[in-house]
Order: sequence, then C-alpha cells, then structure tokens
Amino acid sequence: IIMPRKALLETSKLAKEFEGKCKFYVSKNKIRLEVANIVLVSKLIDGNFPQYQEVIPKKNKNIMKVGASLLAD
Repeated sequence: IIMPRKALLETSKLAKEFEGKCKFYVSKNKIRLEVANIVLVSKLIDGNFPQYQEVIPKKNKNIMKVGASLLAD
C-alpha cells in the first residue's frame, strides 16, 4: 500500500505518544488505524509502488562502509 505523507506522519506521532497495541485495517482504498480511543482513517494513494530497482544505478563506484551499531544509532 502507499499511504499519503500526512497520514504517515500522523501515524508516527500516535505511535510515539501511546503504548500498547495498534490495530490497522486496510481495504482497497482506505487504511484505518486505532490507538487507544483514537481512530485515524485515510485514503490510500492509487497506483503502483515505484520500482526502486530502476532508479538506483546498477553500476556504482561509490562504496560506503558503516558499523552496524553506528548505523542503528
């Protein structure tokens, strides 16, 4: 599914504010999130998820090495 940016930001805020279980319901056109006594409903973006493999160059000379703990932080 592809959620609108605003709905994703609101979902993130709710997840940070409340502890416990979150319930997600997804239909063909909408997503519903229930947290505590709050219900957020949003339309989904119609379309296919972008093919990221086509955007990232296959031959790339740049290499970056990062330790796992640093990356996690």
